[in-house]
Amino acid sequence: MTFFSSDFLIYLLPVSDGFQHYQQVKTTTDPQQISHYLNQFDIDVVLLDMNFTQDAISGKEGFHWLKQILTLKPSTTVIMMTAYADMNLAVQAIKAGAADFIAKPWQNEALGI
Repeated sequence: MTFFSSDFLIYLLPVSDGFQHYQQVKTTTDPQQISHYLNQFDIDVVLLDMNFTQDAISGKEGFHWLKQILTLKPSTTVIMMTAYADMNLAVQAIKAGAADFIAKPWQNEALGI
């Protein structure tokens, strides 16, 4: 079982066996490390929290980092997540280039896990 904290970025690196399994998971609480991870590893998927600063709920930080990720590695799949979700925020995230949007907390059954 994997737990995702609200202040973590989770990077998934695929196994080259053709299945949807991941060989490595990289995490950080510091979004400043995004460029380093994207340049050092062949990352396919990023689960990106939308808020990193304590008491931040607007999602602006997440949109900033989404843009940075897609500028550095446009082929990266970015899934945005936040505990402060609403439909407008989800639509904005998809329009900005996110592949999906997850509201926290979630039910594993709803995600197909």
